[in-house]
Amino acid sequence: MTKTSSAVSRVAREIEGIEGLFSEVTTATSQLAETTTKFLKDNPNHPDRHELALLIDKVFFDWYKAKSTIETVTSSLRALSRNAKLVEDAMSGI
Repeated sequence: MTKTSSAVSRVAREIEGIEGLFSEVTTATSQLAETTTKFLKDNPNHPDRHELALLIDKVFFDWYKAKSTIETVTSSLRALSRNAKLVEDAMSGI
């Protein structure tokens, strides 16, 4: 295994850990949305109602950006690993 493959493997394991932690973020974000929705329904005249609704939208937007970034990094690492392996295999046949 080359340094590239070894490094990619280590990073891939860390990403798997981050994905696990991110599922906790997803759960917490969903719970926050439910609590906020209930609060807004129960308090239709709250003075910060509009701002609170905008903030919860921002939370979901930020969650989506984080999720997309993790997926992009994971996909890129898989491609890097696959291509590094192809290079290693090609060189071992020389």
